[in-house]
Formats: sequence, structure tokens, C-alpha cells
Amino acid sequence: MLADYHIHTRMCGHAEGEMEEYVREAIRKGLGEIGFNEHFPILHLEDEKLARRLAMSIDEFPIYVEHVQRLQRKFKKSISIKLGCEIDYLPGNMKSIMHTINKYDFDYLYGSVHFLDDWMIDHPDHKSRFENQDLYKVYKDYFSLVEEAAESKLFDCISHIDVIKKFGYKPDKDLTSIYEQTASTLKHAGVCIEVNTSGLYKPVGEIYPEEKLLRVCYKHNVPVTLGSDAHKPEHVGRDFDKAVSLIKKAGYREIVRFNKRQRIYIEI
Repeated sequence: MLADYHIHTRMCGHAEGEMEEYVREAIRKGLGEIGFNEHFPILHLEDEKLARRLAMSIDEFPIYVEHVQRLQRKFKKSISIKLGCEIDYLPGNMKSIMHTINKYDFDYLYGSVHFLDDWMIDHPDHKSRFENQDLYKVYKDYFSLVEEAAESKLFDCISHIDVIKKFGYKPDKDLTSIYEQTASTLKHAGVCIEVNTSGLYKPVGEIYPEEKLLRVCYKHNVPVTLGSDAHKPEHVGRDFDKAVSLIKKAGYREIVRFNKRQRIYIEI
């Protein structure tokens, strides 16, 4: 009954493999459902080459939707395939982004925070900017944007909610108050979070979110779903046993699946 809702392909400019390869890998691994969650075009960057390495172009966006729809028809007897999109929360840019998004019939929309102003906080080329920073303030600023994204009511789920920790930079100061505020905001906004296993393969070596944050989210009744953040076909469903174990350890007994922007709760 597990579903992997965070799958990228070569269309995003920094992943490998065709869509069908990811579908066949999911079937081989016995997943009941997957969702493609390709990055929405990064339209605010002046460097077009960089933007293309981060996401598909705006001209490719309808092609992406058509490819998913084709695979839904082709594999309908073997696996359920959902149409999703990962959208950067960019204050001041969301109206134009959603104008395009709303033309299509998505199963779910994920909101992500990758940018603090001009700082791509999870990009290796920008890692050095963590040095000599007030890390507590950086985390506070980051989670404030996560809260804004949730309160926008544009998204069904927040991606890799503590991706700010990707390179292992963490403040010495306790983050509980920030976590409590963020979880409370998520609950009142009706937004869930994903448990994303890709962090195990980053310098931090941890699932997103960390156990402490996940426990706070459970306390506030914030629903969760699963994602591998696959960038190669073999990544599909990667380490879901560890993710489910962490989810249960935090107290959860259900995870969310999506259909046409509606939640379905599945026991684990």
C-alpha cells in the first residue's frame, strides 16, 4: 500500500532516466502507487542555464503533464500513477506560477523552500554561505518561509521540510520553539509533510524531517506521506522501511495518499 510521491526524471535537468524506467522500477519493487513530482520551472532566475539545470522549461511543462497522462493509461492495470508538481515558494511570484498550474488537473502539489532571497540553501555551490552565519537566525528565517508557504493554501504538502540541514549545519540553540510554531501553522493551514528518505544520502545523513521535528508534527496532528526524492530509477522507494519505522516511532499509524487534491488515509 506504500506510495512514492516524490519522483523526478531527466526533465528536471539534474536527474537521470526516462519516466517509464521509474514506473517499471516501482512495479518491480512492488509499490502500489507512485507520483511524478517534477520541479516547476524556475522563472525568477536571470541565469537561464542555471534555471534549466534546476527545473524543466516553461515550454516543457505541458509535455511533462502529457507524458504522465500517457503512462497512466499504459500502466493502469499494473500501478496507479499520480500527477504532482514540486513548486518553489517564491513570495511575489506565486500568482503567475499558479496561473499556469491551475490549467491542469493535478493529484497533489508540493511546496518547497530552496531560496532565502538569492541564496539557494541546498545547492552545493552555495554551501559556503553557511559559514560565519547565525545559524539559529538562518533556521528561523527558513522555517518562517515554510510557514508562509503553508499559509498560502496553495499546497497539499511541504517537501523535505528541514532541507536546511542538508549540509550538516545546525545551530547549537534548541529548535523546539521553531518546530512547535511551524507544526502549529501546518495544522491550521491543513497542509501535510513528507517523510523524505533522500537526506540519508546527503552530508547530514538523516531522513527529512529529523525525528524531533516529526514528533512535534505528530503532536500537532500534521499528516505525513512518503517520498524518495528519486533522481535515478533505482532510487524509487529507497529506504522506505527506514521511513516507515521512523514514522511509527514518532507515533503515526496512518499515512496520506492523494487523488485529485484530496487525501486518503492509509494504515501502516
